[in-house]
Amino acid sequence: MNQKQEYPFSLDMFGLEAKVRGLYLTIACDFEKIMSDIIVKCEEPDGSKREALRLKIAFEMGKKLKRCEQELLKYNSAYYNHFIPQFEAIKELLKYRNMLAHGFSQYDPQKIDKSFITFIWVEKGKERIDNINVKPFIKNILHFRDHISLFYTLHAKICEERGND
Repeated sequence: MNQKQEYPFSLDMFGLEAKVRGLYLTIACDFEKIMSDIIVKCEEPDGSKREALRLKIAFEMGKKLKRCEQELLKYNSAYYNHFIPQFEAIKELLKYRNMLAHGFSQYDPQKIDKSFITFIWVEKGKERIDNINVKPFIKNILHFRDHISLFYTLHAKICEERGND
């Protein structure tokens, strides 16, 4: 009775798509949270005023990224220069975040090949299309996990300097 249950093609693909979206959007949210924390710590030395500032930060990930880079550069250019690879990883993740959060998907029209998903979305007024190979795309999440781990060290250093409020 250890037979693998077969699901219809579309249900299998829906599950794969949910996994892809979930993994990438979760790590994008983690980066957004830490960028917000870094922004408020760099901009506001007074810990009692940080929560009010946090509420004013733009929701868009791209805007947070730009502001985080600018504020960190002002706060400590050596930190900024050290973490350029992490900012580059966030820029790469930003494309996927937008694709997965705002795009719609298509699967193999022949309903045979489960190895890819086509995402279609609009970015800056232009239609974008990206075919992702599911397994390598899921494995690539490790790349972003490594970068967020390093980014947390920046957060810890700034908390040490500015306090953890």
